[in-house]
Amino acid sequence: MKIIILCSVILTAFFGCQERKVSVHKQSIEKQIEQPTFIDQSINNIILDNPKSSVSVIGKNLLNKRKLGETLTIANKSNSESLDLYFIPGNIKYSFSNFHLRFSNKNEHNTHIVKSINNFISGKGIKLGMSFKDVKMILGDGMEILSNGNQRIIQVRIEGMEKSTFLKSLNEATYFGTYIFNDNKLTEAYWGFEEP
Repeated sequence: MKIIILCSVILTAFFGCQERKVSVHKQSIEKQIEQPTFIDQSINNIILDNPKSSVSVIGKNLLNKRKLGETLTIANKSNSESLDLYFIPGNIKYSFSNFHLRFSNKNEHNTHIVKSINNFISGKGIKLGMSFKDVKMILGDGMEILSNGNQRIIQVRIEGMEKSTFLKSLNEATYFGTYIFNDNKLTEAYWGFEEP
């Protein structure tokens, strides 16, 4: 009887360890999910769909000044650049799903200046005023380029959780990016997850 109990304990411990190894291995694979080089998930440490990062950079007081579902517009300390943060209804409070970076319109109402931000810089290092060539090099492959006179536009897009492990891992249907250049300088950029 003691032998049966001992064997039972050993087998349970062995298979329990195997399950833990599989679980740890699965987690490490998930952390290594491959994503296209053009994916940019943040700006000034505000991460798409990450409420903790929004609170950390912007603060709850400012976040609470907007009505639920409204876009929040913040500006850098000199009020020369603006960032619109879009909230998709149904998302977690303080969680933003896409960004719109642009030069400020000084006559705008409801823009909140964040004194700790000198300039807006995306997680990939993209900022207003960068050249077309530099942004194209940062974004890498998989883009569409449109031209109209002095204006050029870079567009990137991935759709479908069934085709993209990146989108599936975040439970998002579509990622997009639109980068607008006038006279070879970045003047506006939109990127993030589309509303379903």
